[in-house]
Amino acid sequence: MAVTKKIVSPPTFLTYSLGCRTNQAEISVISKQLTVNSFVPFDKTKHLFPTFIMINTCAVTQKAERESKKTIRHFKRLYPKAKIVVLGCGVDAKQKLKINFPEANLLISNKEKSNSLNLILHNLSSVNTMIQFMVITKDEHLTNSYSNSYTQSGRTLLKIQEGCNQFCNYCIVPYLRGKPKSTSPEEIICQINKLVSEGIKEIILCGINLSLYGKDSKIDSSPLAQNDKMEPRHPERSEGSCFGLIDLLKKILKETKVERISFSSIEPEYLYQNREFTKLFIKEPRLSKYLHLAFQSGSKETIKKMGRKTDLKKLLKILHFIKQKCSVFAFRADIIVGFPGESEKDFQETLDFIKKAPISFTHVFPFSIRPGTLAEKMIKSKKWKDLPTTTKKQRAAQVMELAKKIQKKETQKLIGRNLPCLIIRKLSGGYETIANNSWPIIVRSQKSLSSKKIIGKILPVRITDYKNNQLLGEIVSFPTN
Repeated sequence: MAVTKKIVSPPTFLTYSLGCRTNQAEISVISKQLTVNSFVPFDKTKHLFPTFIMINTCAVTQKAERESKKTIRHFKRLYPKAKIVVLGCGVDAKQKLKINFPEANLLISNKEKSNSLNLILHNLSSVNTMIQFMVITKDEHLTNSYSNSYTQSGRTLLKIQEGCNQFCNYCIVPYLRGKPKSTSPEEIICQINKLVSEGIKEIILCGINLSLYGKDSKIDSSPLAQNDKMEPRHPERSEGSCFGLIDLLKKILKETKVERISFSSIEPEYLYQNREFTKLFIKEPRLSKYLHLAFQSGSKETIKKMGRKTDLKKLLKILHFIKQKCSVFAFRADIIVGFPGESEKDFQETLDFIKKAPISFTHVFPFSIRPGTLAEKMIKSKKWKDLPTTTKKQRAAQVMELAKKIQKKETQKLIGRNLPCLIIRKLSGGYETIANNSWPIIVRSQKSLSSKKIIGKILPVRITDYKNNQLLGEIVSFPTN
């Protein structure tokens, strides 16, 4: 519904997001809500300083917590006259982690994010004085429809799920994000069709735990209230009669024309518990040939202590099955190193698993104590021993070095292949692209074309070489219009 607004002086805003892709998706939604209500994105070539700055924080590790604080201080120094709005997990963890944000003018928790516009209007006096009259646009389809840096390149993030009930022994996220909650399939379809009409080619589905999509239910009691046995706390759940992730994928494929569908991440056990999901990913050309696994460790003992339920033998078997059926398929994994009590043998098992999988890309996190988790309780009671920081750093470096070696081997299998690539942006003498298996490829264009005609489009690219840790290629055929 269009609304007439009388603006005295439009407030300007700047956004910054740390942490996961869900955070990125959320801040983009808020940015869109602000923009359609006559707020103006800050442009340093036109404005002296932003009226306010929104910083979506992360607190999943000690490093993330430090980065959040550092970012807030940076923007406050850079734009001292701007109001600072701090959102997200850092706010929810404020009391539990004893985090202070002295620079913040407004704190918005995860639960309050959907009401950010109202909170900003009612709590920041500098914004109120600039607006004489404003009516918030009421649009039920606005929630997840937005424009950001992804959309300009033909891809965007779409949040479809919130919360987690796994309560892994090291993780604070369930306490910060709350119960699992799924976006309705009807709303998701509506958003995707709207985004496709705006030129989007790739939708990246994201959430806190996508494997829980459609399984909204009561969370089991906190593990801190249970005994200290390291058994998995949740029985295996099948999708049963609920509308689950597989059903959603099929609905998207049937009812939208989006050309590429990707996932931010997925729980490893979902692959071998749901063979239909795996086979769909292999066979369906519109599904990306890439998965990011919330893997964490390749050691059976460490997995058990983490309170996770991954069967490593079953996982390795399904990953081999995927690579056998689709040799270009790529895997990325989150890995925690230096978990309390992780021995050299345990760590070597993780390295061996990465080699066997093979996992080409890794996000490595040295273990850090998160207050309120079972791991903290066990360390404080001296039942577990936290490893030295130097050991954690050394192991993180080893994992990253191994991943680089695997990447190099995997590139040899890609050279000479044609892959559909999304043209991301113009570079000097060529373009940056992303293949359907998530590999970045630099294309040296041999044909003079306007960037507007190919950026944001999916085109066939032949991979020609690998130099300086970068795949190179050439566009096989160009659009005719």
